Amino acid sequence: MKPIQLTLTAFGPYKEKEVIDFRQLGAHRLFAISGQTGAGKTTIFDGISYALFGSGSGEDRKDTKTMRSDFADDKDYTAVELLFELRGKTYRILRQQGHVKKGNKTATGERFEFFEVHADGTETPAVDRQKVSDINKRLEELLGLTQQQFKQIVMLPQGEFRKLLTSDSKEKEEILRKIFKTEPYDQLVKKLDAKRLVMQKETAKARATYEAQVQQLRANLPQRESELFTVLAQENHNVYQVLEALKAEETYYTEQLPLHEATLKQYEHQQSALYEQLGQAKQFNDQLSHYEQTFTQLTALEAQQQTMRAVQQQLEAALRAKEVHVYEQQRTVAMQEMQQAKQVITTVEAERKRLSKQFTTAQASYQEQQAQTAAREDDRIQLDRLQQLLPLYEARNEKHRALQQLQAEQEKAKQQYDEHQERLTNFKILLESVERDYREQAQKASDLSEAERSYYEAQKRYDAYRALQQQQQIVQATFEKVEQQYEKFRIADEHYRQQYECWLQNEAAQLADLLEDGKPCAVCGSTEHPKKAQRAADVLSKAEIEKLQANATEQQRIYSECKAIHTQAAQLRDEYMKRCEELAMTEADYPHIAAQLEAQRQRVDIAQQAQQQSQKLLKQLDNGKLKLTQELENERAQVAVLQQLQMKVQVDTESLREVTARLPQQFASEEALREQITQLQQQLQQATKRFEQAEAQYQHAQRQYEAIENRLKFSEEALQKESVRFEQATTRFDEALAALQFSDEAHYKEAKRSDSEREAMREQLATYEDAYKRTKAIVENGEAQFSGKQRIALEQLEQQLQQVTALVQQAQATHHQLTQYATFSARCYTDIAASSKEVDALLQQENELTTLYDVLRGKNPKKISFERYVQIGFLEQITEAANIRLRYLSNGQFTLQCSDRLEGGGKQSGLSLDVYDAYTGLMRDVKTLSGGEKFNASLALALGMADVIQSFQGNIQIETMFIDEGFGSLDEETLTKAVDTLVDLQKSGRMIGIISHVNELKAAMPAVLQVTKSKEGFSTTSFIVK
Repeated sequence: MKPIQLTLTAFGPYKEKEVIDFRQLGAHRLFAISGQTGAGKTTIFDGISYALFGSGSGEDRKDTKTMRSDFADDKDYTAVELLFELRGKTYRILRQQGHVKKGNKTATGERFEFFEVHADGTETPAVDRQKVSDINKRLEELLGLTQQQFKQIVMLPQGEFRKLLTSDSKEKEEILRKIFKTEPYDQLVKKLDAKRLVMQKETAKARATYEAQVQQLRANLPQRESELFTVLAQENHNVYQVLEALKAEETYYTEQLPLHEATLKQYEHQQSALYEQLGQAKQFNDQLSHYEQTFTQLTALEAQQQTMRAVQQQLEAALRAKEVHVYEQQRTVAMQEMQQAKQVITTVEAERKRLSKQFTTAQASYQEQQAQTAAREDDRIQLDRLQQLLPLYEARNEKHRALQQLQAEQEKAKQQYDEHQERLTNFKILLESVERDYREQAQKASDLSEAERSYYEAQKRYDAYRALQQQQQIVQATFEKVEQQYEKFRIADEHYRQQYECWLQNEAAQLADLLEDGKPCAVCGSTEHPKKAQRAADVLSKAEIEKLQANATEQQRIYSECKAIHTQAAQLRDEYMKRCEELAMTEADYPHIAAQLEAQRQRVDIAQQAQQQSQKLLKQLDNGKLKLTQELENERAQVAVLQQLQMKVQVDTESLREVTARLPQQFASEEALREQITQLQQQLQQATKRFEQAEAQYQHAQRQYEAIENRLKFSEEALQKESVRFEQATTRFDEALAALQFSDEAHYKEAKRSDSEREAMREQLATYEDAYKRTKAIVENGEAQFSGKQRIALEQLEQQLQQVTALVQQAQATHHQLTQYATFSARCYTDIAASSKEVDALLQQENELTTLYDVLRGKNPKKISFERYVQIGFLEQITEAANIRLRYLSNGQFTLQCSDRLEGGGKQSGLSLDVYDAYTGLMRDVKTLSGGEKFNASLALALGMADVIQSFQGNIQIETMFIDEGFGSLDEETLTKAVDTLVDLQKSGRMIGIISHVNELKAAMPAVLQVTKSKEGFSTTSFIVK
């Protein structure tokens, strides 16, 4: 990814739209970013990071809401737009934040765009949907980097640069996890742990099932003296004992079953015989009761015979009345139709009278309207004549409107001309003010070269002073370390010599023990031994003496190394003092050097600001002069337009006067004419409407009257027919009464019954007849069988049956229990054997999973988890690549190595870094490096990581690097080497931008992106290409 143009709007210290065009660098790929503290240098990095990933460049700059400029106008939205090149293609990404404007309650303006830009300037969407999630996913696919990877190898922000170097194993694990995406290995361990816990639960569940099955034996089998209950009573028993005893229990109950079955069959046979006797007795008693009830029913039926004969007579009369009913209905219908016909005649006669009066009124009104036909025709002719006059008025009004529009345009043009004259005068005054300001700023900017030279000299003096100060502190520290190490060496050497003398004395005492009086000494040959050597107390062994000697020698070696380091530091201090003398510096100057540097820096800043301001003013001045020329040309064009409008107004005024002269005198205005036309139209419409209404009413009344006359004639004829029909129906009804033996109509109505009543009477008679016949037959049949017989007593038989039934139930219960115990014992034997087998299998799987889980999670001698083992491989590749550059930057002094020391407190190990110091031959923690040494190591690690990631993910092209870290901690030689390393990188095609306040670094850069902070607080940028 290579940035082409970055546009920041209302972002951080940039108030309005700030465009940083990296194409201004030309062929230069290495540049510095310089400016005052707080001017907005790191904000440029934030802008690039926000455009690509939606958040700032550092851990403390993630909150995107804080990125909105405090200087921004309410109308401006905070936005970042980045145009960049990737693999030969150009892309444009825009992220615009929404914000709540004054007067609104919700945020508006949020917008996201991601397009591919073609050579002809056209754009095509780079994603299907312009949504944040889709854009982020597509960008990560194109870049081949996550934001964490980007911050480690492309953009090195403050606070992030040294994390990989100085962080502990836990922090490195998080960094490497995000960069190399090793989460699946950690997830594998978590899944294995979850599977292990599930297996533990399953094992516990299976074990609980087994225990529950054993407990069921106690609960469901009766307690007795047997092998099973002896085993269960034991505190500890195994499954094989339980199964063997359970098998014996099943055999016992199986053998008991045949003995109880014989007793049960005997009781059941006695029970069946008693059931049969009792059933026969109950049957006889029931039949006797039924005979007695039937005899009583027959007596009651014989008492109802007289009533049934009366019902039969009523039914016969009702059947005759049914035949007469047909003639009654015919008479009733004829009478109703005759009455309806009379009612219709009465209604029609009343309607005829009303319509006769209505027809007379409508005829008179129609004749009156016919008499006014001539007056209506006169009004129509007058209306046509007046309507022919309207076009003259319309022509006059059109010309009047056109004239008014021209006059308005003339007035507007005159007002615009006056306003333009006023703006032109003010612009000339403003242009003169800009020209004065330009001359003033140009005068101040002329001091820039001299100010930069003085600042450079002051910076050299300050750097030499700071280097001397730091070196003096190092000399003092190394001197103190030399004294401390000498004391350690002296103590160790004295201790060794004392113990060695004691050891020698002890050896001499051992030889003295071998001397005998009168015999010569093997050493001196004397035969007398008046003063033999004595043994010393608490003498060390020879091996311990050798350890003390080795310790003393080691302390001496360390002392020599410390002394050499101190001598080297003192020589370097002398060189720094000599350099201060070459720069004509004395100790009296030291307290004022920092103030002098700050004064010169302020002088440079003032001159730089003046130069930038003068350039802006010059550009404003040139643009203003061009604009003035354009405004003068506009002024001449406005004068010409104004003259043309004046001529048109005169011509249109004369034309309007001519048209007005041709209008009729009796109508003062078009409104008066239109009012007269409207009155005539309304008058004519009302007269025509009255005529049409009168004519329609007359014709309608005539039709209605004729229709009512016809209807009256038809109604009178219908009444005559209905009267004849009624008389005929009455005659037929009277004849039917006489024929069916009814004395009169009242006798007929008394006998008349409905269909349901007649049917009920028939059913009543049929039911009685059937019941009487059946009852009489039963009584006759049972009289011989039950006459003189008594009921059988059932109590004795029922008592005997209850006793036998109790014996049967007791025998059945005993047999059922024995069967259940035998079945339960067999089932429990199978279940317990299966549960035991399942527990053993699950326990074996659980042990295997636990062992594998402990190994993968780092519970091993080296305290290295599976994920960390993979990360160590990446870290070793990174350090191997980093050491290539670190050896050069440190003159071969330092080499990074993965530490094999174990972390304390049971923590995971394997990701700590140590540095091998070739000057001392010792390995030490990277945290002991100085600030400049840490910077070199961090830079080498970042470059090494970039190499590894590119080889790890082959589709990545790292063409850009931004660094925001302290080059100020480097001495002159190391700074030169760091710059040389960056130059080598940019030769390979990378664009490298560096935020730094070090003048030597800026001086070595071929280009500088200058960030200038105004007096108002907001900032602007500009490229300075050398």
